[in-house]
Amino acid sequence: MADDYLLQVATTDQFVPIDVIVETTTNQNFFESINELGEGTFYWRVQAQNTLGQSAFSSIQQFEIDLTPPQIQLISPLNPILIDSSDFPILFDW
Repeated sequence: MADDYLLQVATTDQFVPIDVIVETTTNQNFFESINELGEGTFYWRVQAQNTLGQSAFSSIQQFEIDLTPPQIQLISPLNPILIDSSDFPILFDW
């Protein structure tokens, strides 16, 4: 049974020291990053540790952070249009 876990997050799947941007040990089986990673593709792996030693690293997993706001297409009301709002409610649709 593991006492701790070593988590590594890197910018490449090779995990060479210059590419590792997060390396932390936790006694939980999860980790919530509080650091801004920025946009990009990232790779992560974890290793179990206890008093007898350490396991091999897990298989490498990948995730992507995309901070680009989505494009919104306005559907109605059409542009330009004159609406008398006293007759009915205006429904904005996108």
